[in-house]
Amino acid sequence: MIAAMLCFVSAASATLIMAWWPFLDPIPLHRVWWLLLPPLALVIALVYKTLKLPSLEGLAWQTIRLTVIIMFFMIVIAVALWGITEMVPARG
Repeated sequence: MIAAMLCFVSAASATLIMAWWPFLDPIPLHRVWWLLLPPLALVIALVYKTLKLPSLEGLAWQTIRLTVIIMFFMIVIAVALWGITEMVPARG
């Protein structure tokens, strides 16, 4: 009985896995890709601060602080790169 259930579960999960291939058929988020940047910055800050702090006291505030810093510099760099691309004349 258990073996039959395991075969059914593995067959069902294989069907689900075969239904969507992330690298060959990605989710179309082209218009809202920028909404993925804050969670990315939060996860990077959380992992970094978890590894670097001597104790986990104040982890939340340190993570929020580093997330804000990362987001600020992402915006600054994006504006700078946009400015550079607008200043460079188009060839052609």
